[in-house]
Amino acid sequence: MMMRLLSTCHLLLLLLAAVSCVSAVTTTRENEDGSFTFESLTQPLPLYPGEVSNTWHHIAIPKGPIAISEFAADIVELDDDDTMIPVPLSDAYLHHHVVYSQHDYQNRHKKTSSATTTTQRSIGFGAGTESRGTRQVFPHPYRFTTTAGEDEFLANVHVINTRSMTVPQAHHCLECPCTAEDRFDPANQKKFRWFWQSSAETTKYNSSLLNTVVERRHHWDRCNAKLQNQSNTACSPSTYNGGLLCCEHGEFCLDQYYLDASLLATPNKRTGVRAPTLNNETQSTFYLRYTLTYTPLQRRNDEEIIPLYLAQCCDATGNLTSAGNIEYDIPVLCNSNTTTNPSSPACIHTLETIQTLHGASDGVFGAGSIENAEQQSEEWVDVVYMVGHLHRGGIEMTAYLAENNTLLCRSLPYYGTNNGSVGQIGNEPGYINRMSTCTFDPPRRMRTSDQIRVVGKYNATEAHTGVMSLFYIAVADVDNDGQGVNVIPTNGESVGFWKRFQRLASFCGVAIVLFATYQTFFQNRRMGRGGYEQVPSSTATSLTV
Repeated sequence: MMMRLLSTCHLLLLLLAAVSCVSAVTTTRENEDGSFTFESLTQPLPLYPGEVSNTWHHIAIPKGPIAISEFAADIVELDDDDTMIPVPLSDAYLHHHVVYSQHDYQNRHKKTSSATTTTQRSIGFGAGTESRGTRQVFPHPYRFTTTAGEDEFLANVHVINTRSMTVPQAHHCLECPCTAEDRFDPANQKKFRWFWQSSAETTKYNSSLLNTVVERRHHWDRCNAKLQNQSNTACSPSTYNGGLLCCEHGEFCLDQYYLDASLLATPNKRTGVRAPTLNNETQSTFYLRYTLTYTPLQRRNDEEIIPLYLAQCCDATGNLTSAGNIEYDIPVLCNSNTTTNPSSPACIHTLETIQTLHGASDGVFGAGSIENAEQQSEEWVDVVYMVGHLHRGGIEMTAYLAENNTLLCRSLPYYGTNNGSVGQIGNEPGYINRMSTCTFDPPRRMRTSDQIRVVGKYNATEAHTGVMSLFYIAVADVDNDGQGVNVIPTNGESVGFWKRFQRLASFCGVAIVLFATYQTFFQNRRMGRGGYEQVPSSTATSLTV
């Protein structure tokens, strides 16, 4: 009993230390323009070399209602003084972070850390390695808004510890290869343990994905026709080599052969297996640092905010009727060592599709889920902001109006050029450090049924697994006639232009009636007209505007 009590107390102290550590680095500062900047951390992400963290977190935000004009995130560590130290992408690979506003869901599940199947039509932020150099900034007066009392978001954070790895090992890991943890040998009916899985070794060892890995994807028919015609290896469990399915929380991106088995750390929390180290590195503790700039809605009584939400678009692996597969593989189309120009079309893998703003897509950036009835209707929206999401090897993400091939947005990756040493974080070679964005000011008005041609391009001089070609699109509602805009007053109530006009007209009508009654009453008094009786309070009615 005493040992159990001591163990419980020890666990409590660890939890309190983690909470106090995060609280110590949470800051809020007021800016010159009257806005505020809030900065904080997720829960700690302790990882051994090669280990994956893919977890959900409830993250604190300023109590709503607030209007968010900017969001940014990156991976950091804490020193002994709780000072945040940015971590190079070569040490901690941020595969993605996705942040949702789900106040109704959170109120029911504040003590859980699981993902929900649907999301509210409100706030969503997301990116990958490019997030440190790609702050999501929205032009005035467009803002993501929270509701009264909302004080937390839900965040999915996917990080891989690649510290102390060679460059080939790190680049291999960031593509989430399927390893011995995910495969078995049908001939021997046992899992492989001691090789670094690759597409060539898949054929050599005749290994197959474990059923538990296959079942992580509920639908294997979401690749569009172009990917299916190419027999893209990400579209079938029989050819799946790497990606999200082999990058689950607690797994390792390198097989144990490449880890130092002579130096064993504590057992892995999920599997119970003692985790090897790599080049004398043991466990590292990372955090996702998130920063948002906001204005309390009740503080800005002189202006109206137009609320943003995310369009259900776009994923280049989908089409008009399918949400898409989110990920796909890039085969080798030409050898960079040959005389073929690596930038020639022969060395570029191009994937394109047609989708609509509120179509079938519900992928990583599709946080603005809407009801099926709305998906089928034609509404007007204002497109305010777009940015693409690509993985290593990506060349560009482009969106066009399908009817006339008008360019909507071209989002380009910027790769680092130096060694990522201290003072040079944010420019690591071989990694996408930022993506160019498209801000529409004034916004571009479109119908939700307008067809968009989405194009993703990758360098195909080497193979890649689990790549993505996604667009993040922030939109605002407008009235059905496509003329007036929906606004949100500082009390947080959403009101349309026509409805505000109706309210104003009603108010004016009531004012005229009251003024006429007032005039009649005093005129009758001046004329000495009798017979006037006060209306009893029990029969009086209230006039509601």
